[in-house]
Amino acid sequence: MRYGRSLAGILGALLLVTQPSVAALREGLMLGPQQDATKPVVLVYIVNETAPNALEARNIAVLASWFEAFGTDAAQRMSGTITEDLRLFQTAADRDVSEIKAGVLSLDGSPQPVSAVIFSNRLAKRQAFEYFRAGLDQEFGEGQFPLVDDPHFMAGSNPFATEANFRIALNLVAGMFDPNAHRFVLVTKSHGSSQSLMRPKVLLDTSKLSEAEFQKRLARVPTSEGILDSSQAKTLESGARMGKENYEQAFELEAVGLSKERFAAAMLDLSASRGLRFDVVFGFSCRSQLDTRLATELRSSAQHPIGVYYGSDDRGLDYDELSFAGVFAHLDAAGGDFVQALSRVLKGLEGRVPAAL
Repeated sequence: MRYGRSLAGILGALLLVTQPSVAALREGLMLGPQQDATKPVVLVYIVNETAPNALEARNIAVLASWFEAFGTDAAQRMSGTITEDLRLFQTAADRDVSEIKAGVLSLDGSPQPVSAVIFSNRLAKRQAFEYFRAGLDQEFGEGQFPLVDDPHFMAGSNPFATEANFRIALNLVAGMFDPNAHRFVLVTKSHGSSQSLMRPKVLLDTSKLSEAEFQKRLARVPTSEGILDSSQAKTLESGARMGKENYEQAFELEAVGLSKERFAAAMLDLSASRGLRFDVVFGFSCRSQLDTRLATELRSSAQHPIGVYYGSDDRGLDYDELSFAGVFAHLDAAGGDFVQALSRVLKGLEGRVPAAL
């Protein structure tokens, strides 16, 4: 969705996810060698979908009402995106899971079957995850997830926006599938930011300020154009910088989420302690690209935790950017190899400009 007003940058910063006018997948980062192509493949899908508990639902509703009351078109549109996210993200996650299950089950008994492990916020909050072990299971089964329930209401409502639960998920995978005998693919799906791979969409705690204070701060946050009053919405050139750090400081946003720093640390630790490495990792969230320092750390590790990493640029990704049904449809062209099929699809998305979120 295109926003032609300066206020859009402010609102996007409050949510830590802008609604991009254009979006593109970055070229894959080559971080290590690929595994033996004869090993069976395990697809790991971790989704941090918006599925609020009572406290988060109330916070989202209050924030949406404050945006609506601000009075500008951009603010009212953003109010709509907050509430629409509740439906759109869960719908997209459910579609992903359905396509993964259908594709995996269709390959059972084939020369190159695929196993899968599925983690989601809704499953985790009832201490569960889903799995399919090719050659052993007839259908997807449900395992017990030892949830670490964070006391912060945002983190508690978004378990996979926390490092503890992310690590638990990957340790469960390593316990179910011998890392020396399998190839692994990881897809994480979430809202994100320049600093975080997986975060809640809304990071403003409305209980910490009044609506009047919110309106006052929103109208006076510094932007690349100077001070913005609600009556001074100007059209921006594409790609204009909005200075998100100013908004974070002004609104004292909650520090909730799995940072890219801690994501990289988890991958390095698990490769060293469990031998777990991934041929392909797709950070399916906005601004999910890794910086040069983190890429160098991962690339220089003797364990090579990641073969190729795909992430988005500053303009983000859409909810449905990756179709798992499309990946399975590419298997014939990829010689039946799921890792190659996924890589082909992701490479085809590099630099593409999709429809709006």
